[in-house]
Amino acid sequence: MSQEELAAKLDISLPALGNLERGINLPAFDTLAAMVTVLDLDPRALLLPPARVGRGPSRDRIRIEAEINAALHAMSDREAAFMLEVAQGLSKLSRR
Repeated sequence: MSQEELAAKLDISLPALGNLERGINLPAFDTLAAMVTVLDLDPRALLLPPARVGRGPSRDRIRIEAEINAALHAMSDREAAFMLEVAQGLSKLSRR
């Protein structure tokens, strides 16, 4: 994809894109969101220092954690506490 095409898809000018690439300006939130979509990026790739980007959790891991979080929100405090104990037990077993 050319810079012109990317700028058009992000709905920003070509000079604005150049300023973002060189770190002269910071993108607006909606531009960041568009970058994630247009470039099919992990959002953390735009926010973390370059050395940390490759070491983060996979997209699958992020999805799984989001689903676990959603399930926990639907549980009572007692059920959530039980699930925490189960997860901690599994974690200890997997480290052996």
